[in-house]
Amino acid sequence: MKFARRTGGTNPLTNQTLSADDVIGEILDSNNAFIPIAVGPFGELGSLFRRFIERSNTLPLPLFTPDRPNATRAAERAINHRTPFDVFGKADKIWRETRGSKLFEGSYLSQYPSIWANQRLGLATCTHLANHINTSLTKISHGRGNNASRVAHSAATSLHDELVDEWKFHDGELVNHDDIAYDELDVLHNMGVEMDSPSGRPEHRRVR
Repeated sequence: MKFARRTGGTNPLTNQTLSADDVIGEILDSNNAFIPIAVGPFGELGSLFRRFIERSNTLPLPLFTPDRPNATRAAERAINHRTPFDVFGKADKIWRETRGSKLFEGSYLSQYPSIWANQRLGLATCTHLANHINTSLTKISHGRGNNASRVAHSAATSLHDELVDEWKFHDGELVNHDDIAYDELDVLHNMGVEMDSPSGRPEHRRVR
């Protein structure tokens, strides 16, 4: 738990040494708060960080030993009403009040600040999880010879190509376009391109 850090430190300028709990206390005494960002194996976010970015309930706070009084203070301050919360929702409210229906950053893919922020947060989460997986695969293949490394790399590349072909990112959600029913958007997208199918409807072709 971030509130109960394991090690302290010594200031190289003042030579003052603080215990792990004293470090937390110094930060709290300077009117700051800790908001741990926990990310699960499937990209799910911890309840304290979810409270910070959106209006969300938190899990019960952990209990700390008596020798960690500042850890308890830090945990309680993280859910205090004076600590910022629902920043995405508040940003959307300010945007609507000041900009009306104007698209955030001029893109229909991010109508409001919260959509833009969630997209960036999701991208960062997926990127780091992918890096962890890639690092683990590299360690597993290490020592088995260069041929094993090439095979692992080739398999990862093939998997990536398949995912790119089968999935597209649209408005914050992964959507399999093969499962989407034919609608008017298809007509607008394909007008003048392919209209010679037996049904008279545009033929669906995968965009490369």
